[in-house]
Amino acid sequence: MSLSRIIEAAENHFNAYQKDCSGYLKKVAGDLFIDLPNYNANGLYDYLAGSPEWENLGKGQAGMTLAVVRAFEGLLVVAAKKESGHGHVAIIVGVEKDGTPLGYWGSIAGIGKKNARLTNSWAKKKFADISYYAYLGVLV
Repeated sequence: MSLSRIIEAAENHFNAYQKDCSGYLKKVAGDLFIDLPNYNANGLYDYLAGSPEWENLGKGQAGMTLAVVRAFEGLLVVAAKKESGHGHVAIIVGVEKDGTPLGYWGSIAGIGKKNARLTNSWAKKKFADISYYAYLGVLV
């Protein structure tokens, strides 16, 4: 799998799912032949954390750095944060010069972003609590 294929899938579903982060992730993953359960963002967070198909890359700066590496290796990488009410998930696709990841996401609380700084998705002060996961299966 290549990062360009992941970005292509993300672009294909952005308009339809820009107000639904979990639905967006599931559609993009489906294009890559990755089955995700029909859960909201909090449920997906739990699923990713407990699935042997997903590598837990860690939290905070260390997790963020490894997430970018894995994305450039062509793996589907997800940033996730569980919160009361609605959590949030985003797809990592790159990095800014200052080390801030770039991603795609939908947003139930607003309008999603594409190829945007993760600080547009979560406040920088929340970065220590964001978990990162990479799909270890074969992407087609």
